[in-house]
Amino acid sequence: MPDYNLEYFPEPEEIEPVAYCAACERPLYRDDTVYLLQNRYFCEDCVADARRELEDE
Repeated sequence: MPDYNLEYFPEPEEIEPVAYCAACERPLYRDDTVYLLQNRYFCEDCVADARRELEDE
C-alpha cells in the first residue's frame, strides 16, 4: 500500500454561510442567487416555488 503524505491532501476550508433562507432555512453563500424581500433573504428555489403556486391559482 502506498504511503500517502497527508500534506498533499489538505482539509477543504469550511465556508460559512452569509445568511439563511427565511422560508426553508437553507444556508445561503456568497455567490448564491438570493432575493431580499421585506428585509428577509429567500433562496432561488423558494421564490420559484412561490411563483409556481401563484401561477396555479
